[in-house]
Amino acid sequence: MTAGRERVWRRYLRVWRRNPREDVAEEVQFHLEIEIEELVAGGLSRADARALALAQFGDVSQAISECTASDQRRLRRYHWAQLLDAMRHEVKYILRGFTRRPSFTLTVIATLALGVGANAAVFSIVDRVFLRPPAAVEEPTELRRLYLLRGTMPGAGSRFGLPQAHAIATQVGTRFPTTIYDGGDRTLIELAGNTTRIVNADWVTPNFFRVLGVRVAAGRDFDDADLRFGEAPGSVIISWNFWQREFAGDRTAIGKTVRVRGQPMTIVGVAPRAFRGIDVDAADIWVPLNGSRSVTPGIRAPRYEDRGTSAWQLVSRVPAGESEQELPILAREAFRVELREHLSARPKSRWARDTAAIVEAGSIVAARGPAKLSQAMSIVALLAGVAALVLVIATANVGNLLLGRAIQRKRELAVRLALGMSRTRLGAQLVLESAVLGVLAAVAATVTAIWVGGALRSLLFPRTEWAGDPVDLRIALFAASIGIAGGVIAGLVPAFELLRSELNGALKSSAREGGGQRSRVRAALVAVQSALALVLLVGTGLFARSLQNIRNIHLGYDIDRVITVSPRDSIAEARLPVLAASARSLPGVLSVALTGMAPLEGRYGAVLGTVFTPEGDTLRTLGPVGAYMVVEPAYLATVGTRILRGRDLIESDRRGSAPVIVIGEEMARRVWPGQDPLGQCLRWPKRDAPCYTVVGVAEDVHGFAVVEKASPVFYVTLEQSPDRLTGDVEVGGMVVRVAGDPAPIVRQLRTALRSGNAPDVDEPVALMADVLEPQYRPWQLGARLFFGFAAIALILAMLGLYSVLAYVVTLRRHELGMRLALGATRATLMRLVVGDGLRHVAIGAGVGALIVMIAARLVSSLLYEVSPRDPAVIAVATLVLLLSACGAALLPARRAAGVDPMAALRED
Repeated sequence: MTAGRERVWRRYLRVWRRNPREDVAEEVQFHLEIEIEELVAGGLSRADARALALAQFGDVSQAISECTASDQRRLRRYHWAQLLDAMRHEVKYILRGFTRRPSFTLTVIATLALGVGANAAVFSIVDRVFLRPPAAVEEPTELRRLYLLRGTMPGAGSRFGLPQAHAIATQVGTRFPTTIYDGGDRTLIELAGNTTRIVNADWVTPNFFRVLGVRVAAGRDFDDADLRFGEAPGSVIISWNFWQREFAGDRTAIGKTVRVRGQPMTIVGVAPRAFRGIDVDAADIWVPLNGSRSVTPGIRAPRYEDRGTSAWQLVSRVPAGESEQELPILAREAFRVELREHLSARPKSRWARDTAAIVEAGSIVAARGPAKLSQAMSIVALLAGVAALVLVIATANVGNLLLGRAIQRKRELAVRLALGMSRTRLGAQLVLESAVLGVLAAVAATVTAIWVGGALRSLLFPRTEWAGDPVDLRIALFAASIGIAGGVIAGLVPAFELLRSELNGALKSSAREGGGQRSRVRAALVAVQSALALVLLVGTGLFARSLQNIRNIHLGYDIDRVITVSPRDSIAEARLPVLAASARSLPGVLSVALTGMAPLEGRYGAVLGTVFTPEGDTLRTLGPVGAYMVVEPAYLATVGTRILRGRDLIESDRRGSAPVIVIGEEMARRVWPGQDPLGQCLRWPKRDAPCYTVVGVAEDVHGFAVVEKASPVFYVTLEQSPDRLTGDVEVGGMVVRVAGDPAPIVRQLRTALRSGNAPDVDEPVALMADVLEPQYRPWQLGARLFFGFAAIALILAMLGLYSVLAYVVTLRRHELGMRLALGATRATLMRLVVGDGLRHVAIGAGVGALIVMIAARLVSSLLYEVSPRDPAVIAVATLVLLLSACGAALLPARRAAGVDPMAALRED
């Protein structure tokens, strides 16, 4: 009993944290002592009694450990139960408080939901483009995409010519399994019953699924027999979605025959549900690659022999135990060997410039590779930063609203402190309150992000078929995380502000006390919102200026009422002469001209390289950008390219007459600098080629893109082109100029060009203005998206300013009444309130202008002929911000001017 009393005394005297293991050990020892005392009383010696008691009890250490673990589990359950119960009561109390202030609650939720929803929508794109590896792929971290980084030739990317890709895959495949593919090809597929669909096709080597570690869900994978260079492939694998959509998941679909680009193929397998390819653009079918001109689109020579078609991508797997650094080394060597073999057969090939190119390995996620991002992807990356700014503005606004409400609740909070609540728990409750608001905002934002994310996808990537919905569990968790984080951060503002203030004085304060109190925190939050809103307004102005500058570029064409026809296959191209003859007879058609390639279709008719002038030993190297166009004589007049000197090509410039050409201004400057080019002689592609006489100089045109430098180009008739001797000259396009509404002519040309009732994979007939429109899209997107986010930011900033001024006017009613009683005019009070608001906004505008100056380089590459520090744009954005601030301050100012002096002075 003495020992027991000592243990009790020790428990009473212990002031530190309890030790469960020590308590259990004491309890076990107590029971052992009792048992030993009973055995001693029964006649055993103390040593025998102890040994017998220990033998009967068993392993003491194990018993102590088991009891301690059980006790700790019970304590954890108890503490969690207490915590959850306390949180449940706190949340119920908070929700009841929200119902008493529904307008305030909805305002806070809507404000935070705007910021969270914008970020969730943008993250749904950023996640798919930059972060998420392909679904259903085995060990995606082992996969590497190969990139060709060119030396003297411009550009870098992940696409190779098929001879290069095949040489690399063969060389590295023994150690690093490698597959070749070409994805995102819009392809016409015909099902049973003449049903046609346009699908996304990936052209792949048979080991595609094996390298990726993807197992088909039904049927079989490709095998080596499915690779038929130069022949039409005979098998196809379809996606799970296509299987469900077109065949209702019927297993009898395997073995059925479909026609892909007119070629019969057998469905041999179905990809797993989650797999839609390894690119952003989801695939519907996978077809073994081949070189067949009739099947593979957009190629004039067998693809397996063509180095000029850089369409093929390489993906390798780095098995465990292999060095990742060895992959690009082997790939570079294979590339150089293939290039040497090519140049040995064709020493003067333009591909000699590729000798400085290297091959690198990068992430399977294409956007994270070494290749330069497209403008759309660059805008996505910039948009992520813009959305983050909107979230910061929304969080600051919510913090401002919560701080104002907390100040209004000072008496309530002081009463709770007086009743025994600690300041720490009071601050925690304020933070929990804002976290609950963040959860509610995240729910609203997730619902909003479903349609906002879909709209952003359509705007940024209009021709991309996305795998999956804009919002999934991953996006919902992201929205919940930033919603709670934003709510907690916003709740910290009033918590810190109130915890450091003297709340006890609020119990005895009157309404007139504190009338002149100002919150520097609230003013700082308004300034922060204004600064970030100015940054987004400046971004809107910069992209708008860029778009205006882009549209003001003279392309060398008069595109009003010009129709271009650019078929995508040889069958349709063969019908062009007949189509041109019928188009000339249509009412409203002014002129029609055939050409080797429709303008602005991504390339000229052919590359020039080197030309020769009559001096004999004089060479004019124009480089890979120089080009010539084979056209009918009416071409320049049809597209609206002006003749500056001399004459245009005419009907007599046909076969049998002296060869003539019309050159562009840039070519005149390059070949005959400071001379009159008219009447000059030009020979190409050989020194002994016929002499072509320059009969006219036309204005420079853009042959590749809206934004490009002037390139040397000349025009020659189809009959006088040197390619006519080898049979390589082909009619690949047609242009039509109409007098009135072009829409009826477009419809008739489309009908005439179509084969039966089959839909077009890529619309070959379009207005020239529509052909150009996609090239304006990056700047249109930048202007539209910045405008949208800037509008949200401006609204949030002005709401924050309004809430601050409205609260200040309420606090200063006594002061304002006193001013009126002492002779101040109502206009003076309005100027006082508006000036107070403008002061905060002006400070924020100054900070925002400084941010613009510092961060200008982040957007400079996306702008066109406008400085990211353009003072005019910054000035206009500042003016818009200040005018908006005046509008936001007007209503509180009118309330201040409407104060009744007598009523204000009588208030307690």
